Amino acid sequence: MMGCKKCTTISGWLMLLAGIAFLLQNLNIWSFWNLQWYTVLFILWGAGSLAHSNCADCQAMMKRR
Repeated sequence: MMGCKKCTTISGWLMLLAGIAFLLQNLNIWSFWNLQWYTVLFILWGAGSLAHSNCADCQAMMKRR
């Protein structure tokens, strides 16, 4: 996803947190509602897309293209 620095940073942190959560689930340290990886991926993708479409900086970047 291409966007402003703010949106890509937030998306990166969300993906990192999801990755750590799944690592902890795989190591049997933390079980969180037995979610599948693709469910969380689609939720993160949707959240990032909504943030990207509502961000003034991202919209300004898209208009310049």
